[in-house]
Order: sequence, then structure tokens, then C-alpha cells
Amino acid sequence: MTATEQWIFLCAAHKTPKECPAIDYTRHTLDGAACLLNSNKYFPSRVSIKESSVAKLGSVCRRIYRIFSHAYFHHRQIFDKYEVSLGGTPNQAEPPPSVWRGCIPASTIPLPGRFHLKV
Repeated sequence: MTATEQWIFLCAAHKTPKECPAIDYTRHTLDGAACLLNSNKYFPSRVSIKESSVAKLGSVCRRIYRIFSHAYFHHRQIFDKYEVSLGGTPNQAEPPPSVWRGCIPASTIPLPGRFHLKV
């Protein structure tokens, strides 16, 4: 899956990470995230998170964020329509939802500045 010519994302759902079409990358990523977050091994409690499992969250957030970057660069009209449906305005200079802050290093984000995270 790609975001731009500079950003090609390899799918981690395979023994050896490889390129997947965007729809497969998206499905694999969301399936993997759901399996991980529902794993009793890593997240046995819905009330607290083991310290050893916290590191898994950054990886999941980064992979899901890549899906948004693909949508932004390859399906911009749909992306903007979705942003408006959430109460946003396309091209507004507003930070992304706080759920992303601290999860993903800004240097790994291919989206324009208005989507960059304050880490």
C-alpha cells in the first residue's frame, strides 16, 4: 500500500512483510489490531494495561494511521467528505484527535502538517 511515492507501507500480516494492495493492507491491519486488542495474553483486563503491552499500542496506532494517509492521498474527495461528516472542515488547521497524540512519532507521518501530531 502506498501513501505517496515516498511512502510505501509493507503489510505486517505476513511472515515476511510485503506489499499488499491497499484494500488487503487495510483488512489485514484492522483484523490484526482487533486480534491483538482482544488478546488475553497482551490485554487480559479491560480495566488496566500491563506495562509490557503498552508498547503494542504505538505499533497498532501507527499502522491504522497509515490507512488514513493512504485515504488522504489516493481518495481525497472521500476523505474530505468524511472529515466534514465528523464536524470538521476540509483544510482547517486543527490538530488531529487526541487519540493519536503520543502514539506515533511525527517523523513517520506522511500526512500534511494539519494532521501532524504533537508528540
